Formats: sequence, structure tokens, C-alpha cells
Amino acid sequence: MDPGHRKANLFLDQLVGAEICFSGAYTPKQMEKALDNAYSEWKERGRNPYIVPIGGSNGLGTLGYVDAYQELGEHDFDWIVVTAGSGGTYAGLALGVLLDQHNKQTKLLGFSPWLEKQEIEKRVHQCMEQASELLPAEQKETIVALSFDRHERLLLDDQYIGSGYGRITPEASEAIRLFAQKEAILLDQVYTGKAMAGMLDYIQKGIIQPKEKVLFWHTGGAPGLFALDQI
Repeated sequence: MDPGHRKANLFLDQLVGAEICFSGAYTPKQMEKALDNAYSEWKERGRNPYIVPIGGSNGLGTLGYVDAYQELGEHDFDWIVVTAGSGGTYAGLALGVLLDQHNKQTKLLGFSPWLEKQEIEKRVHQCMEQASELLPAEQKETIVALSFDRHERLLLDDQYIGSGYGRITPEASEAIRLFAQKEAILLDQVYTGKAMAGMLDYIQKGIIQPKEKVLFWHTGGAPGLFALDQI
């Protein structure tokens, strides 16, 4: 519901003149229903709306991160670590990893800040399927042949969600402070803070080895910090 004040991203939305509607939706199904309702309402008003799905996670949105992966060029990272929220970012990077003919070692590790592993795997799979339909025929055949939904180099973890979506964990708070103070890199409390907390834990546990090369894919979100009073 309407919080009654505008901070962080809501403030920016208001600043650029966006019309903000509060549906009260929380679960993916509720959000999707709210989007459909808004779409129908604007159609009835004679407008031509376009639904941007949760997190932009559909086939088209996923292709953006296929391109982003390809911008890396040839590399020798052992791990790429990223948050896996609604699935599209992870799905695009996963397609990039599987289509990469120069690198057969990189593992893609996604930390869920929201959904349980089974649900995020399902969403990632859907995004990859939709995106693969938009790829050239040769690349599509490569993806199908690799059985991407069960590939051993694609890893997802839901153990760092904490008490729920958008609710900061002590580990995420520590990660946010650490990177702000040591590297002047701002993480956020919803996505990247939890993903970084997961990555640091993997390092401490020895899952990620000291000499391995790791790329943490920062997906933004720093304006969300300004909704907080403290970390």
C-alpha cells in the first residue's frame, strides 16, 4: 500500500512524473495479476499499454544480458556471481555462458533474494526458453543440445534470503558496509547486498577457492539505500 511518503526510487519516480499505483501485491502471482489489471484499465481508456514483466524478466529482457555477457569478450573467470531475483538477468548470463565457445570453465552462481530455489529455477528456465526462441537458429540448437536447465555450471542458491524479500539480513548489512568502506562500491539491501553476503560466505567456506578468479556482476540498486535510516 501507499507508504505515504516518497523516498529513494519512489522519490525518483515521482520526480520524473510517473503515475504510481499501489496494488498491495507481494507474491509473483499477485504482481502478475496486478499488471494484467492495470493493462486492462489502460486499454479501456483507449491507450496502448505495454506490460514490462516483473524485473523485465521475459525472453526479450533476457537477451539484454546475453549481449551483456558477450561484451565481456574472452575471459578466464572461474566464477560469475550475480543476484537472481525474477530470473531474467541470470537467464541471460546463463545463455551467454553456454554459448561461449572460448570458455568451458566458468560457473554462474546466482543468489536468490526472494524466491525459493524451485521457483527461481522455474522462472530462469522459462526466460531461457523464451529467449532461445529469439536467437539465431544455430545458437538455439546449441542451447537445446546442452539441456541448459540441468547444466552443472549453472548454480542457484536460496539460502541467503533471510526473513523475506526486501528485508535486510545482518550478513547483507556487513557486506554493504565492507564494500562501501573498503572499495567505495555501494550495494543495496534488497539484491546485491544479499548476493555479496552469499559470495563472501562461499569464500569463507572454501567453495570458492583463494586463487580462483571471480566476477561479481553488480546489478545496481544503490538508490534503495536512501529508503533506510541505518544499515
